[in-house]
Amino acid sequence: MQLLSRIYLVGGRHFFLTTRADADCNVYAVRTEEGVVLVDCGYNEVSLRAIFQNLEYWGMDPGDIRYVLLTHSHFDHTGNAKALHDRGAKIVAHRATADALATGDERTIHYAFYRADFPVCPVDVELGEHETFRIGEFTFEAINVPGHTEGSTVYLTECDGRRVMFVGDFAFHGRPETPEHSLAWNGGTEVDTDEFLDSLLRIQQIRVDALLPGHYGFLLANGSAIVDNALMIALRAWGNKYSQRRQWWPTTSR
Repeated sequence: MQLLSRIYLVGGRHFFLTTRADADCNVYAVRTEEGVVLVDCGYNEVSLRAIFQNLEYWGMDPGDIRYVLLTHSHFDHTGNAKALHDRGAKIVAHRATADALATGDERTIHYAFYRADFPVCPVDVELGEHETFRIGEFTFEAINVPGHTEGSTVYLTECDGRRVMFVGDFAFHGRPETPEHSLAWNGGTEVDTDEFLDSLLRIQQIRVDALLPGHYGFLLANGSAIVDNALMIALRAWGNKYSQRRQWWPTTSR
């Protein structure tokens, strides 16, 4: 599915894949002058075949995948990282995510997929808390947003004059009747609600046009509304405890 002139949705159970009812994140492709950049990479080899087929449909060669930007360590987002690394792609992730992928421990939530193991994978480019890097004509701003996992990262870029943010499981386009779908799954070992609220408060100040989550739907205009809604849901759920520990609310937007 083409979303913008150079950004495509090429994987995800809600649109293309059915490997498991609860598996497979949204996988996005960015077509650059240096080759294809994937944001997250799906769960298993069935996912990867579907991703390759969708790339080919839109005229992209799977052999041209140069980088994979990982939003966090969970299996449904990273299970194909090793296969892509073995094909020559460079894996990019926060240093905490890199450590999880190198060990394949519980931070990959392999247990949630009834697996005793995770295909461990090296990360070629380890990111800190806030870094900017360029791939082809695209500049990506990587911002660490702990809460769902320690290494959770959003990637901010521009396409067609729009500010675009890939957010993984940081915030979802939830439905009014199921507001909990606005927030990330809380079954992982790294969940920290105070950190999550800190991250939501920071990212809510960065206004974007297109916001592309790791599951469910997306917005190509007024994308920040997804984060606004997630913040309201989180404050209702955790705000009283949070307010006793934090005395901070950002006052400027960018």
